[in-house]
Amino acid sequence: MSLDCGRKPEYLQLSHTYPTLFFQDQYLDKFFALVHALDEHVFPVRIGDMRIMENNLETELKSSIAALNSAQLEPVVRFLHLLLDKLVLLVVRPPVIAGQIVNLGQASFEVMASVVNRLHKYLDTSQDMHGRNSLLSSYIHYVFRLPSTDPSSSSPGPGGLGGSVHYATMARSAVRPASLNLSRSRSLSNSNPDISGTPTSPDDEVRSIIGSKAMERCGNRMSSHTESASFLQTLTGRLPTKKLFHEELALQWVVSSGSVREGALQQAWFFFELMVKSIIHHLYFTERLESPRKNRFPERFMDDIAALVSTIAGDIVSRFQKDLELVERINTSLAFFLNDLLSVMDRGFVFTLIKTYWKQ
Repeated sequence: MSLDCGRKPEYLQLSHTYPTLFFQDQYLDKFFALVHALDEHVFPVRIGDMRIMENNLETELKSSIAALNSAQLEPVVRFLHLLLDKLVLLVVRPPVIAGQIVNLGQASFEVMASVVNRLHKYLDTSQDMHGRNSLLSSYIHYVFRLPSTDPSSSSPGPGGLGGSVHYATMARSAVRPASLNLSRSRSLSNSNPDISGTPTSPDDEVRSIIGSKAMERCGNRMSSHTESASFLQTLTGRLPTKKLFHEELALQWVVSSGSVREGALQQAWFFFELMVKSIIHHLYFTERLESPRKNRFPERFMDDIAALVSTIAGDIVSRFQKDLELVERINTSLAFFLNDLLSVMDRGFVFTLIKTYWKQ
């Protein structure tokens, strides 16, 4: 895919005008209409004969995100970069609907994994020598930028970096929610951390223990954020909704399960490269490239990376006799990811990841 630097691509030209367009697909049309209503806080939203008020916007938005799996492939391809930009934005800037924060990170990650796999499956002739879809690769290389996490920012478009850029992660609660006080020796349900299950094998038990650490953190961060939201809104008049994309991407990947986890694993290269670019942009724009490597990232993010590498290593081992081609792709993607991390993270930590992978 070639890009003419002298002409603004169509998907960038549309970044400010999409509310007036019909996206040639009812599912895309509804999703973008609802996102625009959130951006502009314009209610009610009229979609055909449907009239959506703010009090039922959360339900409609969640259903529209899930329904993107049913969108026709041709309009998805045409507006892919705009669609991915909006999904990324929903991950780092949870919308505030009727005064309540609506966490759409998991739903956005699930749809992203589904869209990426559909493109890989149906556009298999548009792949490079490493099996990467050229459309997705061009999005990472040419289009993806850290979105501004400040709703009042003057950034140009969903992925813009104009104006002042500020980042902050959600605070963790000092007290763990009672619902997550589960013993490390017990397995957790992949779909619900409050439901215990029986591990089917020692390997499953080990993976559940590793995964529970990320689950605990996810619960802590959201609990702390929700508990303090009303107080902070009283002080500032605005709810805190700031996240870092690479941290949320790692977290959602670690706690994913079922078809979502399988989809992300199938196209691991895409999420690894997206994560690396987010990391590097964050270090650059926060002027941390010259800071000591050990001080660049919070412990929770490094824990998620360690859990992710360990889990993927287990997948490689378990699938070696079943799908050698997939194993080779995953292994190569993971190798390039670790190689990239050597340039930005504490190298002792990265070598520990390599050691863990080698032992497994």
